[in-house]
Amino acid sequence: MVAIIGIMAALAGPAWVYGTGRAKANNAASELSSLASVAQMRASSSGRPVYLIVWETAASKGFYVVERDDPAPNWNAVDPANPASIGGTLLESRKLESAVAFAPLASVPLPLVAGRLPAPFAALPVTAVGGPGLLGACSFCIAAGVGGALGVLRYAADGTVSVATDATLAGGLVTLGINHSPEAQNPKALAISTPGGVVRIYQ
Repeated sequence: MVAIIGIMAALAGPAWVYGTGRAKANNAASELSSLASVAQMRASSSGRPVYLIVWETAASKGFYVVERDDPAPNWNAVDPANPASIGGTLLESRKLESAVAFAPLASVPLPLVAGRLPAPFAALPVTAVGGPGLLGACSFCIAAGVGGALGVLRYAADGTVSVATDATLAGGLVTLGINHSPEAQNPKALAISTPGGVVRIYQ
């Protein structure tokens, strides 16, 4: 009987860890989606531009929401981990757990038709900028600060959204996952369209 219990516990352990890691990735993607809604509603209610920032440095990573009047800063020059370097008012800030990582965008099985996502995301770029970490997980991110990266969405007072880090883009994708096997094989890609700000999570 003791041996059977031991075997059952050994089998349950990995399953429990797997479920926990998957929940962390789901929570991170859902939280980013919620912050997009917060940014859009705040901009509409305050009449001021609001920015949603996805960021990473060698030491940390996360998201934050900043309300800031124009003109926008030089995004390449800001410190991704320090919202104060942007100016304005910090509304929300979330740091990701160490187990959560920005996964390669190419690792997500997106439902592409002729190389495009379904509407309203058909005009979104489906490849990452290229590079380690966030730059390999994000289609609208840029290098910033010293060894860091960020991607920025701007929410205007009329409720519309634009990509602050590349105004030519019609939205963006960013991918979140878990940095250990086997859950590293199940990342989530969050898509945000412009100008409507529609959000969807692909997995």
